[in-house]
Amino acid sequence: MKKATLFLVVIFLSSGLFAQENKLKNTGDKPSSKEKKEARVEIRKKQFIEKAELVESRKFVLEADYLVSADGSRHMASSDLDFIIVDSSRAVIQSGENVGIGLNNVGGITAKGNITSWKVERNEKKLSLTVRMNVNTSLGLYTVFMYSPSNGKTTATVSANFITNRADFVGKLVQPEDSITFEGWSF
Repeated sequence: MKKATLFLVVIFLSSGLFAQENKLKNTGDKPSSKEKKEARVEIRKKQFIEKAELVESRKFVLEADYLVSADGSRHMASSDLDFIIVDSSRAVIQSGENVGIGLNNVGGITAKGNITSWKVERNEKKLSLTVRMNVNTSLGLYTVFMYSPSNGKTTATVSANFITNRADFVGKLVQPEDSITFEGWSF
């Protein structure tokens, strides 16, 4: 009986010590909601600066995760086949599929040409970028409007003067050396 009583006393004392230790750990470790919000704002500012530098260098690739057609239907895309490359004064706009041959040998269309107009707008308050450019290719003139928030995916609306439809490329901006694109044939 003495052993059982001693055992219960030891259990009660040790559980009280563990409870106090957990209280001490929990009170000091958690950042406040204000600190969390400030950390998120700092991360967004850093992402905005990185994207702005990338866009203003005029050397980047928008690798599409999905495409949105003019009627609003959303299609999964292969980022290695569906992309927009900007390299100084030249651009490549490509859509492709993993099956079929197509005009560009990757199941779609590849338009390569010169950038004839370029305008970048920075919104410091909303931490977003917009890019407007025209690309003159052998397939015609393409107008590209890009919107890039600091914490989300970039959306590029591409329309051509010879087609009434448009398509949205939605994905991430990457540096050309980090890109995994495969460029098909262009005319």
